[in-house]
Amino acid sequence: MKLKHLTILVLFAMVLIGCMATTTDLGDTEIPTWYFSGEIPGYGISDHLVGIGEGATLEDAVAGAQAMIAGQLKVSVVSTMETFRQETSIGGDIDFFETFSESSRITVDETLQGSRIIAQEQVEGTHYVYAALHIQTFLAKLRSELADLASRASNHLSKARDALDNGQLFIAMEQYRAAYDLLVEHYTKRSYVKALSPSQGVPSTYGAQEVVSEIRSMFGSLRLDVVSGDNQQVALGTDLQPVVFEVHYLASNNERIPIAHVPITIRTEDRSSLGRHTTDANGRVSVTIPSSVGGDSVVATIDLHSLMGEFSAAMGRPEAVVHFSIVQSDDPIPITLEFPDRLSSVERSVETQMEQLGFTPSQERDRWLLRGVCEQVSQQKLDSYQGPRYIVTVELELTLVDLISEQTVSKKRVAANGMSGIDEEAAFDAACNMIAVPQSLLASLLGSLAE
Repeated sequence: MKLKHLTILVLFAMVLIGCMATTTDLGDTEIPTWYFSGEIPGYGISDHLVGIGEGATLEDAVAGAQAMIAGQLKVSVVSTMETFRQETSIGGDIDFFETFSESSRITVDETLQGSRIIAQEQVEGTHYVYAALHIQTFLAKLRSELADLASRASNHLSKARDALDNGQLFIAMEQYRAAYDLLVEHYTKRSYVKALSPSQGVPSTYGAQEVVSEIRSMFGSLRLDVVSGDNQQVALGTDLQPVVFEVHYLASNNERIPIAHVPITIRTEDRSSLGRHTTDANGRVSVTIPSSVGGDSVVATIDLHSLMGEFSAAMGRPEAVVHFSIVQSDDPIPITLEFPDRLSSVERSVETQMEQLGFTPSQERDRWLLRGVCEQVSQQKLDSYQGPRYIVTVELELTLVDLISEQTVSKKRVAANGMSGIDEEAAFDAACNMIAVPQSLLASLLGSLAE
C-alpha cells in the first residue's frame, strides 16, 4: 500500500515539474506545455471555451480541438434542456424536442467556425493545437441573432393572422410554419445564452406552444359539411345522386369563408378508399358514389397531413358522413351458395349480408351460383416454450357463376390467418373460419346482377 502511494506522489510531482517548463520531455520528444496544462496566458478558461487537439495532420488536430469546445458547449446547455422541454410542451405527437436537438447541433457547428487557433506546434510528426472561443464575443453574437430571430418570427405570425382573416388558409399555414422553425432556432440559441450567462436576462418571445395553439385553433375553425346528397335511397347496382361536400373556414365574426384546393379523401365504412378529391374555387367537391360500396354510409375527411405535415397528428380530423340506404327489390334475385363444411360460419355471414343487399339465398340451383373456396397460401412452423405453433395464411375465393352459360361473372378474394398448436391442418381450418367478407366486397361482387 505504501509503495502505491509513493508511486502516485512521484507521478504527481512529474506533472507539476512538466507544467513549470515551456515544454514537456517524453524521451526525446518535447510536447508543448499548454497541451497538458490547458492554459495559455490571455486565454484562460474563465472567459474562454478552450479546446486542445492532436493528430497526424494539422486538420486532425484542429478537429480534435474543436470537438473539445463542442463538448463543453453541449455540457453547458444540458441544464437548460429540461426547462426547454417544459416550455415547448405542446401535446399531441409533435416531437419538438427532437427538432431542438438537431437545431442545437447546427448551432454548435456554426459556433465552432468562430473559434480561433491560438497556438500550434508540430513535434516528431504529431501536430498539437490550442483553440479558444471567447465567451463574451460568442454571447454578443447570439444576442444579436436572437433579436433578429424574434423580429422575423413576429413578422411571420402577423402575416399568418392577416391571412386567416382573409380565409387564406394555405398562406397562413406557410407563415405559421416559418415562425415555428424560427422559434426552434430562437429557443436553441437562447438556451446557450442562459447556460453560459445565467446572471443576465434573455428577452423572451412568442412560445412554440402559442404558435401550435393558434394552428390548432385555425384548424378547429375549419369545417367540412355535406351540402347535398345525404340520406338517399338507392337500389343496388345504381349510383347515388352526386354528393356535394364543402370546406369553409369559420371566421371570428362567424363568416363562412370557402377554402379552395383542400384535399379530401372519401372512404367506405370498412375504411376502403373511394378516391381523393380537391375542393374547387367555391370550396366544394362533387362526388358520385356507387351503391356497390356496401354498408349504409361513407365518410369524407380533410387530408390534414398534406397541409400540415408533422402538425397533423395533434390537430384532429375534420370529417363529414353521408348516409344512404339500399332499397330491396320487389322480386329479390335468388342465388345458390356453395361452400365447404369448414366454411359454415362464413357462409352464414354471407347469407345475412346478401339479404341486406336485396338477394335471396336459395337451396335450389337456379341461374346464379356463388361458390366459396378456401385455399392455403403459405404456412410456417414456430417453436415456442409451449411447443410448436403452426401458422397458415389462406385466401377465400368467391366466384359468381352464371349456371346457364357456365361463365364466371365476377370473382373476389379475401385473405386471413390462423394458428394452431396441433398441426398444420388445424391451423388451416382456423384460418378459413377467421375469414370476414366485407359487405362492400360482396356488394361489388353481386352489384352487376341488380342493374
